[in-house]
Amino acid sequence: MASERDEIGQLVANARAVIYDFDGPICDVFSGFPAKRVARELEEASGEVFETDDPLEVIHRVGPAILERIEDLLIGAEMRAVESAAETPGALESIAAAFASGRRVAVVSNNAGAAVERFCVRADVAGRVWPVIGRAYRMPHRMKPDPWPMRAALDALALRAGEVVFVGDSVTDVEVARACGVRCIGYANKPGKRDVLGEAGAFVIDSMWDLGAALRLPF
Repeated sequence: MASERDEIGQLVANARAVIYDFDGPICDVFSGFPAKRVARELEEASGEVFETDDPLEVIHRVGPAILERIEDLLIGAEMRAVESAAETPGALESIAAAFASGRRVAVVSNNAGAAVERFCVRADVAGRVWPVIGRAYRMPHRMKPDPWPMRAALDALALRAGEVVFVGDSVTDVEVARACGVRCIGYANKPGKRDVLGEAGAFVIDSMWDLGAALRLPF
């Protein structure tokens, strides 16, 4: 719809940087190396059962005595997963559009920073994406929605909250953006997400192509 295109254009018009969440807006991290399989491997290594298919939830719940071992195993799994991760349609094009417009491009993710960087090399966008703020090592409490990663990105970019826009696909992404005073675009990549992200306070898009189109407008 034309009105939506106008709205997203206004949202990014004054942004000096676009900060992306990684899993969702840029790629499907575990599309070729299922998250459920990774969660089971982490459970087996920990000797505990957490009844979750989300490896990041496992990291949140393991005890401190084994956190380092499980963290290292998860980083290794993420590094393997990104080698076959499916790119989100329109995502790399939106990064190229942001970069071409003179904007900075950054990533704030709950995934390991090394895995994000490996994907960026594989996708040939490593020179366009900086900084990459990934999961703080052995500090699961600093994952989003904790504001630490977003604040770290703003500090690295040397920009104020009002000078950036954040693209995420979860309620926790919207929450961290709101906590830091950052405008948020919610990427509704699954049924039902449009309403959920909208209710959380994001401007919602269904396609990363729409973001790329907005970023190609005069800046």
